[in-house]
Amino acid sequence: MVFRVTVQTLTMAWAPDSGAFLANDREFSDLEVAYVYDVKTLDRLDLRARIVAADAGSARFFVPGQIAPARPAGPGEKVPAISYVHGIGWTDPRHVEVQLVGHTGGARRGTSLLPGDCFDLRYWIGRDGAVQKLSQRVFPIDDKTGCGEK
Repeated sequence: MVFRVTVQTLTMAWAPDSGAFLANDREFSDLEVAYVYDVKTLDRLDLRARIVAADAGSARFFVPGQIAPARPAGPGEKVPAISYVHGIGWTDPRHVEVQLVGHTGGARRGTSLLPGDCFDLRYWIGRDGAVQKLSQRVFPIDDKTGCGEK
């Protein structure tokens, strides 16, 4: 197999030097993953795996079972309901800007449901696998705008 994707929606972008391409694979309506493929070797860099390896705190923003065996949420723990790793684009021939975005589904506390949180993290990832975190925003879901702009 040359190109492993599970396509619901696939977007791609060539590196400025045409030595690699970025592929955003929306597998399901609530899950998107992104990869960088080397043109000569077709070696694939999994951007989700690079984020998790470089930023241990990012694991809480992934749906259980995506990056590790699923486990039940603890009391008051918010669990992601939607999680997208999306390659925004090339910043230069060697680096892509990547967004980890989505929202949690809320959490149970006794008989009440705490509202979920929206999250938007940005990373700069090199074709060599190096990761630099650029920003992180986490804020409560708004009753009127959801995760829309604040």
